[in-house]
Amino acid sequence: MKNADPAVNANLNTNLKALIANHTLWIEQVKAVGVTIVLSCIGTAIIAYILKFTIGIRPSPEDEEKGLDLSDHSEEGYILD
Repeated sequence: MKNADPAVNANLNTNLKALIANHTLWIEQVKAVGVTIVLSCIGTAIIAYILKFTIGIRPSPEDEEKGLDLSDHSEEGYILD
């Protein structure tokens, strides 16, 4: 595995020098990925709850029985005759 090269990114000499010297830059990257995943999950959950309590997430049982192609689009997706 090749280390990061300061010749390519001058920022490595200033802001990230200690992390590169200790070979812990990958730990910081894993933390950033973790924060991104947590924020995405929380944001998705908030949006889902807002939709659930405003317009609903699931169709009615009648629409499911009739078929979602007919109830939502007024057309048949598959005509199996």
